[in-house]
Amino acid sequence: MQETTVTIKPIFKIFLLSSTLFSGGAFAATAVCDSYLGRPTNVNQTPRLGATTISIGADTPIGTVLHQVNFTRNAAASPWISCRPSSDGSTYNIAQYLALSAPPALVPGWTGQYAGALYQSGVSGIGFAIVNRDGTTSGQAVTPTPTLKWQTPIAATIFNFYYGNALSLVLVKTGPISTGTISAATLPTVRLTAAGTIPVTGLDTTPWTIQFSGDIQVINSTCNVTSSPNVPMGKYAIENYFGSGKPNNTPWVPFSITLSGCAIFNGNYTGSTNAGVFDGDVTYGVRQTNYLQTTFAPVNGVIDDAKGIMRLQSVANSATGVGIQLAQDTGAVDPVLFSFSAGFRQNVSTSMPGSFAIPMKARYIQAGSDPLKPGLANSSTVFTINYR
Repeated sequence: MQETTVTIKPIFKIFLLSSTLFSGGAFAATAVCDSYLGRPTNVNQTPRLGATTISIGADTPIGTVLHQVNFTRNAAASPWISCRPSSDGSTYNIAQYLALSAPPALVPGWTGQYAGALYQSGVSGIGFAIVNRDGTTSGQAVTPTPTLKWQTPIAATIFNFYYGNALSLVLVKTGPISTGTISAATLPTVRLTAAGTIPVTGLDTTPWTIQFSGDIQVINSTCNVTSSPNVPMGKYAIENYFGSGKPNNTPWVPFSITLSGCAIFNGNYTGSTNAGVFDGDVTYGVRQTNYLQTTFAPVNGVIDDAKGIMRLQSVANSATGVGIQLAQDTGAVDPVLFSFSAGFRQNVSTSMPGSFAIPMKARYIQAGSDPLKPGLANSSTVFTINYR
C-alpha cells in the first residue's frame, strides 16, 4: 500500500490571497441624471411634411433639390435633463446620436449629393434624405448607422441642458419624374439616442423619436406645344423705315407660342424657405414659382446673338441689310430683348390644368454689313422650352 501525503496549507493561502484581491478592488465611476424642473426627458413627435402639393418642371436637372422642409423646435419644448458630477469627480460626456429606423431602399446607383443616404421616396425619379442641421455633424445625412450629433461634457457641478434636434427632409431629383404621392407612412422613424461615457443612472436613452406625418403630392409639370407659330411680318417700304432720320426698324408684330395640356404649376419649396415646427405647426415660407426657360436656335444663322437678331433665308430675290429681331412681350411699352443662346425666363403659376401662352414680338431691323436691298425677308427658328 502506497502512502500519499496531501498538503493543504498552500491552497489555503492562495484562497486567502484571492479573497483579498476581490474585496480590495477600486469602484468604477458612476453618475446620475434625471428630469430638469419636471420637464419631460423624452419627446415623441409627428411633424407634418408641410406643403401638400408641389410642381416639378419636367426639365429640372437631375441632382436638383426639389423640395426641402426644415424642422426645428424651441428649447422650452425640448427634452431637458439635469446631470450630477461623477462619483469620483471626473468629467464624463453624454453623447447623442442620430439614426434612422427601417428606411426604404437606397436609390440604386446614386453617386450624387447624399450618396449612400438617399432613399427611394415611392415616386419615380425622386429620392429623399433626412439631414442633420445642428451639432458636430450638421449637414450630414442620417442613416441607420448612428451618427454622433452632440458631446455634452459634465464636470464638477450639476449641469442642466436640453437636447437640440434640427433636421431637414430633402427631396432630390434622381431621374425622370412621374406624378405621384410621397407618403409619410413610407418614411423612416428618426431616433436621437443618448449614452454616457460612464454608467449613468436615470438617463433616458431615447430622448427624441420622430415619425413624420402627412403626404406630399408631386406633379410632373409640363405642356404640349399646340403648333409652331407662323408670324406674318407684313410688307414695308425701305424708304419709310430705314435711312437717315428713320428708326431703322419696323413696328413690332405680336405673336405667341401656345402651350396646351398643361399640368398644374403651383411651385415648390427649396432651400430653407419652408420650416416646420416639431409641435405640429408649419410655418410656410416663400413658395418658389415654376418657370419656363425658352431658348432659340435660328435655322439660317445669327447676326447678333446678344440682341436676338437672326439672319434671313438666303434665296433668290431675298432682302439684304436687315434681320429679324425677336423679343419677350412682358406687357410693357418696350418688349424685353434677349440672347438666343440664353433665352428668357417666364414665371408660370396655375392652379388648374389648361393652356398657356408665351407672348413675344418680332420686327425687321437693320443689321449686318450688307447694303439695304428690298426683297423676300423670311426666316425661321427652332425653340426649346424647358420646364423648371
